[in-house]
Amino acid sequence: MGVKGRNLLYGLYLFTGLAALLLKVGGYETPARWMLVLMGVLITSIGAFYYRVRAARKESRTQGLKLLFLLPVSRSYIRALLALSDDQLDQPFQRAYEIHINTHQKLPLNDFTQQLKEDLAYLKNHFNQTLFVWETNVPLPLSFRQLIKEAEKRNQAFWKKGRWPGVAPTFASRPKHKYTRRGAFLLNENSKGGSII
Repeated sequence: MGVKGRNLLYGLYLFTGLAALLLKVGGYETPARWMLVLMGVLITSIGAFYYRVRAARKESRTQGLKLLFLLPVSRSYIRALLALSDDQLDQPFQRAYEIHINTHQKLPLNDFTQQLKEDLAYLKNHFNQTLFVWETNVPLPLSFRQLIKEAEKRNQAFWKKGRWPGVAPTFASRPKHKYTRRGAFLLNENSKGGSII
């Protein structure tokens, strides 16, 4: 489950809370209790998600990433996300990650760009048969965008305007900018050529 899955849990949690309240007011005691139990399950799942994010941040630091962190997501989740957005990649992949920027770091633009380039180069050199997806309003380095354009010709990447489709109302943080882009990039032996830096 990635960020969109978390958003779905938020939406279900809010809906379940409202349903429990309405059932209680309407005198339906047993269904209201079941809704409260479901709320407990959902809040536990949300807590588990945040634990996974913390573990992903730590693992990314251990791997040597400075600015980015990788959140592992299931292949079926990514396939569903691609299908919902009408974006398809024909190539198979063994692993999938959401790429996130460590927003706790406040860096000058030049340092930010350099660290981003170094992290992207690390991904390119250390991963194979891996699909990366992201949603951001942060400009990608020109060299990486050129790499994406080359991969698009092989149907191994895309870089499009707009967000990934939302799956629930959420108060979770999302980029709020008219220049938000979503993208995916499959790293395999065919995408190892070219330089990011």
